[in-house]
Amino acid sequence: MKISIVVPVYNEAKSLPELFSEINSVLEKEKIEYEIVAVNDGSKDNSWEVLRKLAGSDKRIKAINFKFNNGQTAAMSAGIKNSSGDVIIPIDSD
Repeated sequence: MKISIVVPVYNEAKSLPELFSEINSVLEKEKIEYEIVAVNDGSKDNSWEVLRKLAGSDKRIKAINFKFNNGQTAAMSAGIKNSSGDVIIPIDSD
């Protein structure tokens, strides 16, 4: 069974590396197949650059970018639509 973690992101550049590291640590320890689908919701900080870097270094991370803030519901919907897991787990990025 594969799980998809869907993470809407808005101005969370500083916390993203730690968040993704913690997710990876727990799920790898439990030997769970997973992906992380992160949707940058028009952040004004460098969240998109951080997400691109994280996705570039880990094939389990999908990064989606909204140029403008569309709200958490739209970001969550985009993440769910781009998920491939059997189970979808939404979480906040903060």
